[in-house]
Amino acid sequence: MKRILFLCTLVLSFYSYAEKIEHKGNHEVNMNESPLEGVKFSFIETNGFKMRIAEMGEGPLVLLAHGWPESWFSLAASISRFISSRFPCCCTGYEGLR
Repeated sequence: MKRILFLCTLVLSFYSYAEKIEHKGNHEVNMNESPLEGVKFSFIETNGFKMRIAEMGEGPLVLLAHGWPESWFSLAASISRFISSRFPCCCTGYEGLR
């Protein structure tokens, strides 16, 4: 009986959590505008993969690659440091290879 009660509680907890996640996902996100000033987005295609990149600065690039499940914005502090040292940056967007 205790196991059944525990399983019912667990299932109801997961259901409640799933509803909260579903409500959070209703916000619109603008993927074309950057929260960092001066960052421009573009796409590159290589070996059949289309990849979104975020670029900032002019000249030879410093390439930054984030880990999973992050996005280019997880490197925002690094981008700012490189730019202030006059190193332009390019960050890849692995969250959705197209």
